[in-house]
Amino acid sequence: MVDKYEYQYGMTRPGLGSVGSYQVAGHPFLKVIDPLALDAETAVSFPTVTRSILIKNTTDIPIKIHFATNTSPQLAVTNDHYWTLEGQYDSIEMKVKCTKIFITPAEANGGCEIFAELTHIPATEMYDLNVANREGISLAP
Repeated sequence: MVDKYEYQYGMTRPGLGSVGSYQVAGHPFLKVIDPLALDAETAVSFPTVTRSILIKNTTDIPIKIHFATNTSPQLAVTNDHYWTLEGQYDSIEMKVKCTKIFITPAEANGGCEIFAELTHIPATEMYDLNVANREGISLAP
């Protein structure tokens, strides 16, 4: 039986180390999150592994972008593993591979727009960034 991701003529599916998957334009993914709840992180899951992510703050309320949850034991925000978008139109473009990001507003009613380029690599191929003690993501200082 042929793997459902296997292509014709015996070619296998792309994987995390497949350079070509990151060199070509990605499949678009768009999402608007408005409003964000006070002190509640919002998780955004991608259907496949990302090639790049652009996040734009749509309000004057600062938002924090992180790759692990702020709940125990990861505590990404508590341990200063986040990027802050300070005000309206502030944005960040990240050329990263991941399948999930977290967004936490400083106050209620924050908002953002997300544009991601997705590869054809299944999300199940990606290692989990949302674990405790991953340096630069969730490791306690």
